[in-house]
Amino acid sequence: MNIAPIDDALSLVIGDKLHMTDAGNAQRLVTQHKNRLRYCFTWQKWLTWDDTRWATDETGEVMRAAKATVQAIYGESSSVPNLDDARALGKHAERSLSAARLEAMIQLAQSECVFR
Repeated sequence: MNIAPIDDALSLVIGDKLHMTDAGNAQRLVTQHKNRLRYCFTWQKWLTWDDTRWATDETGEVMRAAKATVQAIYGESSSVPNLDDARALGKHAERSLSAARLEAMIQLAQSECVFR
């Protein structure tokens, strides 16, 4: 199996901002955790890097990474100069913490984070 390159996966960027969508969140997840998460379509499982090998995610590491990704959106919002844009990004982060939005982010990230 080969690890697919992810560096060109920034198609959801507008200027220097990612979309405030599930797909934008999936891109954030891939970008922030690309060194330790991969998805294997053959096994239909997420793999995590344990500093030695790729192993199937048996502990919910992908969900923890997704939640950390959303928490980082709050940090993104603090660096936005326009107050209305910052508030919109903060509201997006709040909505993104729902179980449905987290699952959508994880599902959409599968095709961007492929282990082949």
